[in-house]
Order: sequence, then C-alpha cells, then structure tokens
Amino acid sequence: PRKGPPKGECPVSILQKLIAYFVAKAPHRIGRTQLVKYVYLFEYYHTLAFGRQYTDCRFVRYHYGPYCEAIVSELREMSEVVREEPYFSAYGEAYAYSLAVGCEASSELPEPERSLADLVLRTVGDKTLEDLLKVVYATPPMARVLEKETADGYSHLGEELEMTARLPIPQFSQAELEAARQRNRLRKRRGSREEYVKHMLEEYTAFEILRRRATACLQTKE
Repeated sequence: PRKGPPKGECPVSILQKLIAYFVAKAPHRIGRTQLVKYVYLFEYYHTLAFGRQYTDCRFVRYHYGPYCEAIVSELREMSEVVREEPYFSAYGEAYAYSLAVGCEASSELPEPERSLADLVLRTVGDKTLEDLLKVVYATPPMARVLEKETADGYSHLGEELEMTARLPIPQFSQAELEAARQRNRLRKRRGSREEYVKHMLEEYTAFEILRRRATACLQTKE
C-alpha cells in the first residue's frame, strides 16, 4: 500500500513534514544532498537539545557525509507534494526539489521543532555545498567515524552514525586546570553546547510573536 499522502494532499508523517518544511523554507533551490544534510543537522541539534531524535531516520556514513535512505524513500512517496527536478551538476546527475502549490509548510511543524529547523536554515542555509559539508563533517557523529577511518586505514562506508556522540573530554595537567579556573573567575559562565542550543531555541521562540507582528505591520503598510 502507498505510504505517502494521497494525490493532492499535503504530507502526513513527521519526516514528510520536516522534508516539506525545509523544501519550502530554504532560501534557494534545495538539492538532495543539501536536504539530507539539513535533516541530519536538525536531528543532531534535536538530540543535543532533547536527548533524542525527532524522527526514526538512521544516518550512515556515505560518500558525501551522513546519508539516510528513508529521506529518499519519502521523497518518492511525496511526488505529488514535492516536485523533483533532475539536472546535471559538477558532480554529475543531481536533483532539486520544490513544493507543489497549495502545500506550503509554514505551519506544518510544531514548536520547538519549527524553531530548530529555522535555526538550521539560519546557520547553513546560505552556505555553498562545500561549506555545508565542512559543517556536517565537523559534527561529533561524523568526526568519530572519520577518526575510526584514520586509525583503521580504510573507509567505513555504510556504518551507522551515533547521533548521541559528543566531543571528547580533553585531558589537562593540574597547571592547565588551575589556569582555566582563574580565567573562569574573571568571566561569566558560558554553558555547555547542549545549553547553548536550548538557549538559542528559547530565544528564537520568545521573539517569534514579535517577528510575526512586525511582519504583519509591514504588510499592512504596503
């Protein structure tokens, strides 16, 4: 049986909604590689903030970083909602996506997931594919696999990424620790990466109402 939405209807699963949201909100035409990486970053940040993924996506190490077959499968099921446009790039055959008329995803995601998806777009939405991949490869789940490849001397293509991976805790001497304590006494506590992501989500959500009011006022004046 068909898993996707009936012809002419908008997405129903949370992964389909997330895909549709990124396709609708990306500041430029979004390709398959970019879309997969946006979902990956969203899931990584979601795990940082809430300790779990939002969807059931399983990301594996692939040729251009994290890859999830479920995203591509959902895109096929969403052919009446998300339009696929094949084209040729410097890397060969590629695909770009656009949302069908009437399936705008502005209100498809609940909070705080919508704010987290917007945070992903604000962070990497204007980056080139090369710079986007640099951000993705620097995340702990990918960095851990790359460390294994360096140690083993071969590629770990197909290995599932551990989305709960965090940066390793560095080891310091007593002198270094004491110097760090002295520096910390002279400045405010910055918090962990998890706390930073949560803070960004809270700040973005808190100002959402003001942004909507400002946008409405500007549209009224026009």
